[in-house]
Amino acid sequence: MPSALITGYLDIVRSTTGAEEVVFWCADPETGELSAEWWSTAHGGEPEHFVEQTWRSLVTWALQQNRAQVIGDEEIQLVAAPIHGESGAIGALSISSEAGLRGGRDPLKAAAARHCAHLGPLHDLIRARGQYHRATQQSSALLTAAQRFSANRSIEALGDSITTAALEMTAGYGASLVHWNRDAETGEVAYASPDARARPGVRLDFGGQVARACAADIPVVMEDARRLNGRVVLFGEGEKVGALGSLGILPLRGDGGVIGAVVIEGRAPGDVRQEDAKNLRLLAMLAGSSLQTVWEIEEITRRARTDPLTGLYNRGHFEDRLHQMIAETARFGGESSLVMFDIDHFKEVNDTHGHPAGDAVLKGIARLLEERVRNVDTCARYGGEELALLLPRTELDGAVELANRLRLAVMDNPVRWGGGHLLVTVSGGVSSFPRASRSAEALVAAADAALYRAKEGGRNRVEAAPPIAFPITL
Repeated sequence: MPSALITGYLDIVRSTTGAEEVVFWCADPETGELSAEWWSTAHGGEPEHFVEQTWRSLVTWALQQNRAQVIGDEEIQLVAAPIHGESGAIGALSISSEAGLRGGRDPLKAAAARHCAHLGPLHDLIRARGQYHRATQQSSALLTAAQRFSANRSIEALGDSITTAALEMTAGYGASLVHWNRDAETGEVAYASPDARARPGVRLDFGGQVARACAADIPVVMEDARRLNGRVVLFGEGEKVGALGSLGILPLRGDGGVIGAVVIEGRAPGDVRQEDAKNLRLLAMLAGSSLQTVWEIEEITRRARTDPLTGLYNRGHFEDRLHQMIAETARFGGESSLVMFDIDHFKEVNDTHGHPAGDAVLKGIARLLEERVRNVDTCARYGGEELALLLPRTELDGAVELANRLRLAVMDNPVRWGGGHLLVTVSGGVSSFPRASRSAEALVAAADAALYRAKEGGRNRVEAAPPIAFPITL
């Protein structure tokens, strides 16, 4: 309805002046650049007469000089005049016809000024109506969000509630929830709506827009974010590339500082506005208090499942995941595998360089393995210098191939220690279910036996468990 009011008025202007095209140009509040917002054309399509830079420049000149401008002497082809509202310049009106407009220079200038005097208040009225509607929508979204936050006790549910509310309060198309570690000044995407640029798990680059906003605890609202396209990282490696019209980054605070952020992306300038910031900050306050509790619970749970030295899953979580993998494979078919690694001559590393050097080796190899496996795989410290990989939906041959790639990667990446490097190797044993074992316990035993053969065979090698004659699935 609002756009129909303006285009209807432009139709009247076109018919009374004999114009081929009448265009309402809006000025960017930051750059002053004009863009065609509404129009009326004789052919019914988009404006075509402003391909030539001369005509476009004259419209800009009319706004800058704050007076009507014309092209043509006896036959006037273009009249342009500035449009003003209560808060100042809005843009410009252009009335054009290659064949010439009806009326002389002065009458056309006067008519253009008169039409602009009508269009300015009409634009303000429509904008005020839109702001009222947006404010009402935001209030409703805030109330709904507050009710959802109190009921949700998981990051998945809270992330969905927060991003949904953020999109309802703006005209954005994608929203993300970021988890921020203020001590390490690092973070990652914890939840994302379907159309957002980054998926959960994407780590933040320290120089990216989101990391910088979290580190500085400064909210960012860019009504026109087009200058960022192709030049600036928003999240980090792995984010999708696409046009960005507007942007909002709202840090979330807990008791000790920033714990995360809500990121809202708009396709067009103005989808996320400065006037949205107040209600978005209220959303951030509500979300921050709820998220702190959930993230604290998750952190306690994570510590119970991980090895404190390497950061890998511990043996307890490994065994839980092992039985789950076996049950899923038996139910849905296919094959899943286990790789057991042992660090070669690890005792010599400890005896020669000290236990801190051994710790550095364990942490370095653990980090290397984690970086080179899939999200669905489980990487665990099985015990001592033994590390284990659970590989769902992976056949024995594929698991052996991966184990050898990882073995070579350990060789190619010596661990930094004491100003130098420690060159270590690993041996690996691989087994699979149901091809080479009949149960979870048998899977571990077969991988252990294969690992023993690799150690006996000279170390720095991978051995596979032989297939059994008639595997029986559980």
